[in-house]
Amino acid sequence: MPPGLETQLDYGKMGLHFNELLGKNRTVWAFCGVLSHSRLPFIQFVYTQDQTSFVGSLVDMFEYYGGATELISIDNLKSGVIKPDLWDPQINRALEEA
Repeated sequence: MPPGLETQLDYGKMGLHFNELLGKNRTVWAFCGVLSHSRLPFIQFVYTQDQTSFVGSLVDMFEYYGGATELISIDNLKSGVIKPDLWDPQINRALEEA
């Protein structure tokens, strides 16, 4: 894979965090991005995988990397892909605009 071509994205469940203000446990997710060529990782811990959190993490990741790659492989994340399809997937509009 040539440099600058692709970033791979996914979320991983990290566990629970007790929020004292809310008085309850919250699930903590790791937004993970990896440059395919160098394998340089970016990890950001978040409480949700919603569209706002996803796009925010995506922007933070590309600011960290100093730019965006040509391709993004997102493995059918619900916050990024509306309808998975091998030939014609429907991508979330916020992701296309990010």
